Amino acid sequence: MTRKPRRDDSLDLRGLASRCGAVLTLAGSAVSVSCTLPLGGWALVAGVSVAVVAAAVGVLCLVLPFHRWPRAAMLPIIPLGCVMIGLMNAVSFNPYNSTCFFTVLAVFIGLSQPRWTSLWWSPLIGVAFWLPLADVAPADHAAWLRGGALDTVLVCVLLSEITAYLVSRLTRSAAQLHEHDERRFASLVENSSDITVLLDGEGRVEYVSPSLTSVLGIEASGLVGAECAAVLREHMHPDEVEAALERLAAGPRPGVPTQLDLRVRGGDGWRVLECTLSASPDSSGAVINARDVTERHRLEVEVREQALRNPVTGLPNRTLLNERIWDATGAGTPVGVIHCDIDGFKTINDRLGREGGDAVLSEVAGRLYALVAEPSLVAHLEGDEFAVLLVGAGEQETESFALRVLECLRAPFDQPELVHTLVTASLGLAGSWTQGADPVTDADLAMYAAKAAGGDCARVFEPDLREARMGELVLRESVRQALHGGELRLHFQPIVDVASARLQGLEALIRWEHPTRGLLGPFAFLPTAESMGLMGEVDRWVLRTACASVAELKREHPVAADAYVSANVSPARLEEPGFADEVRAVLADTGLDPRHLVLEITESAALGLESVVDAVRVLRAIGVRFAVDDFGTGYSSLSYLQQLDFDILKVDKSFTDHITTERSSTRLVSVIAELGRTLGLHTVVEGVETEVQARALHGLGVPSAQGYLYSRPMSPADLPAVIEQLEQHAPLAAATA
Repeated sequence: MTRKPRRDDSLDLRGLASRCGAVLTLAGSAVSVSCTLPLGGWALVAGVSVAVVAAAVGVLCLVLPFHRWPRAAMLPIIPLGCVMIGLMNAVSFNPYNSTCFFTVLAVFIGLSQPRWTSLWWSPLIGVAFWLPLADVAPADHAAWLRGGALDTVLVCVLLSEITAYLVSRLTRSAAQLHEHDERRFASLVENSSDITVLLDGEGRVEYVSPSLTSVLGIEASGLVGAECAAVLREHMHPDEVEAALERLAAGPRPGVPTQLDLRVRGGDGWRVLECTLSASPDSSGAVINARDVTERHRLEVEVREQALRNPVTGLPNRTLLNERIWDATGAGTPVGVIHCDIDGFKTINDRLGREGGDAVLSEVAGRLYALVAEPSLVAHLEGDEFAVLLVGAGEQETESFALRVLECLRAPFDQPELVHTLVTASLGLAGSWTQGADPVTDADLAMYAAKAAGGDCARVFEPDLREARMGELVLRESVRQALHGGELRLHFQPIVDVASARLQGLEALIRWEHPTRGLLGPFAFLPTAESMGLMGEVDRWVLRTACASVAELKREHPVAADAYVSANVSPARLEEPGFADEVRAVLADTGLDPRHLVLEITESAALGLESVVDAVRVLRAIGVRFAVDDFGTGYSSLSYLQQLDFDILKVDKSFTDHITTERSSTRLVSVIAELGRTLGLHTVVEGVETEVQARALHGLGVPSAQGYLYSRPMSPADLPAVIEQLEQHAPLAAATA
């Protein structure tokens, strides 16, 4: 390989000669004018002429690019200089001026010409010095001036040769430096793993580094002289060759490299080359530097695939789904989106374990994937949520496809470990026809509507769903703010003795002091709190607040000294390992007697609480009692009553409402009361609103009741007045008598 050596201005001796010659020549012109100006006449004319010629020569030396021309280009300046010196000496016999000009001429010859060139020009130098002086010098100086001609010639030759010798040494050193630099550059290029290609101005290959053979298996020497376009067409991927040729045809701009990636056929398949196209140093061609980035490109593709696909099923994720939707809608193609959420997947996952749950997800993914064909797409969004993108589908096609999805998911599994698992799904449908902001978001809203309808069905997006969803999101944020912002309140409803109407206990009932809607009951926010996973925090707040409020009430009002407080507890809280210890800590902190705490569990929740038997027994051992709430509305199994060893049965309000009008309700309440007496359980009937209902319960032997007849749920501050009023209430037995 050959490379044009870098030009170093400090060693550009011909340029230095031209600049030095220009400076000294211009100075000589000034001297010529100054010396002939006092003489006047023809001498002045000759001096000015010499000065003009000298100035012109100096300007030419500055302007003309002598450093790019051959040395012979500077030869005419030598005789021109001799003529100028001769004319100068003819005009003025000042030996000092003559010496300066001869010195300049000698140095100029030494800088610009090879060694021994001054010998060829020495006769002309002698004539230029001797003849004019012999004619114009005074007689008393003519003799020694003529004798000085030989000395002048010798000095000029010596000075010129010394200068030429120094120039040759410097030139040789510069050449050696350039040669060393050239070898080092060639070694770097030839031993580099990068590929270097030099192109001439016509796009032909001038040089290719040997690394081309090791990287691509192509013989580098065989490409020299070939057209770059032909080489690319032969070895480059056909899908990309035309675009690459257009980039190459545009050519690189000076100082602005062009970046492009090329797929080129190598020995073991397609290789990806990262190429930089830049102009050559002399701007006559181009330089291509290429690096094999196949492995990096493969890793980037893998990372992108991982970033765009779900790790469990391998299906595209939400990001890739959105990209496909944007591509389709951007091209004006209608799309349909089906958001699929597996019904009850948490239960399936809990029963089968994580591996079993993943197996179900993979089976669902395979079934959905088998239903679609390109360019449609099945995506695994997250968890148990999937999405189907139907490219080119309208509303009817999307609804028909949704029915196929529901049918295929209902089919039983073939795998032995999943044979008893049945899968249904809730589907939300949206698309270009819904004219929503985002088909995926709209389908998600429709899916929630299908969920609310019981699942195993499909719902199409409607604008009202967006408003409902926004309201739900606002409610969720408000519930979180209520829990952590001190907006929750605890009210208490008295539980009284049916016969005497005296206070026996207080049921703690949670309320929400909404900033704009006022006091809200539990059904307005507890379902939302449960869906957000906040019931644990709510239960902790209720338990501590209830115990603290009743303990304070007992200390300030002795009439309530024997009253107990009853608080609901969610099943999830009972299943927490540290629940019993937490209850004991609350009782210790608030000072409430454990015998005065009753924890209520709904009948439907009690059926699945076999796992919390130990916690219940630990708390009962310290005096805490348990009540089954809403008894009669669930399965009313007696086994859990014995297993969990309840203390209190609370009869639901639905029986109380018809106790005086329907014989069946009266009989049911009578049976429950008798069951309680038989099992040693204390019975409390809820929802008593009239004296007639209270007399009927008394006649059935029901010992305790609560309801609006005695008091509505009251704040802790209003409880003392209610308790005093209950104490003054006439006993039911006396009223009956």
